Amino acid sequence: MVVAVTNLEGDGKLMKRPTIVLVALMASTVMAQGGANKCDFPQLKNQQKDAATIERLEMAWSEAFLRGDSDFMSCLLTPDFVEIRRTGELWMLPEELAWAEKNRGKDLKMPELPKIQVLLKEGVAVAYGSSVVTSADGKKETRWYSDTYVWKDGQWRSFFAQQTAAEVK
Repeated sequence: MVVAVTNLEGDGKLMKRPTIVLVALMASTVMAQGGANKCDFPQLKNQQKDAATIERLEMAWSEAFLRGDSDFMSCLLTPDFVEIRRTGELWMLPEELAWAEKNRGKDLKMPELPKIQVLLKEGVAVAYGSSVVTSADGKKETRWYSDTYVWKDGQWRSFFAQQTAAEVK
């Protein structure tokens, strides 16, 4: 970053003041660090490269969605997050966060979810499972899902999700 500060005293020539430049650089560093602290959620602490951590993050993601906590979700999901919805639509991070924000203030309860399965391979983890949902007209549908995580800088972040709908027979 280059910062030039004008000094119109004396001859009116443009001068660089190292102390002002240093202060500006320090201020921008503090602001950048403040932005990094926005992801200081307890659910994101003490992560390990194990299935238990992925299971915990999956539950935290579900709870954040139900609360409309898009701040937490933006820390758990990568900026290039992609989801294939059960309808076949392709959603990116902004759509995912907007969908969650619709739940803010609704006090939705966490449904009972079946056991999450986790596959681990080096720095990648896939959490997957299914649930049976009954629609308003009584029709039952099985929903299969998978959430893919990557291990980077000592933490897991999800970069891909997929949902698949199937009728229960």
